[in-house]
Amino acid sequence: MIRFEEGLIRYEGQAGDGWELALSDVVVIGECTNQNGPFADDWFLCFATGPREWYEVSGDAGGYGDFLHELGIRLGEALSPGLFFSTDFASVILWPGELRGRPMFRYAKVTSSSWLMRLLRIPTVEQRLSGEVSALCSEDRAS
Repeated sequence: MIRFEEGLIRYEGQAGDGWELALSDVVVIGECTNQNGPFADDWFLCFATGPREWYEVSGDAGGYGDFLHELGIRLGEALSPGLFFSTDFASVILWPGELRGRPMFRYAKVTSSSWLMRLLRIPTVEQRLSGEVSALCSEDRAS
């Protein structure tokens, strides 16, 4: 479940995990997908707060419609996620508006430390904030 409560974004995961975050700490909002579907979470709403920090909300969390509507009101612009049906690693910035549509993350295949993953030739993909998002988050922290 994701919602606003007492000026905070609050996320409660199905596994009892979760976090809370002040909207004022968020520098970039985006969405990302991976290749884990349809049997595992593969779409996420993401909130970048620092050059190497972001928070994710699973697409299985409840409350998205109301949350996105209220978030759009608070930010002064509607957010329109569009990667719901992506079946690959992809990301896009939803806010701030001047970066909308650009990649939020970059992805790179890396050699797994797991012998089983290497034996089965299952690629491991590393996800990092794009250079543009990292720079913007660094600038925001310096201000």
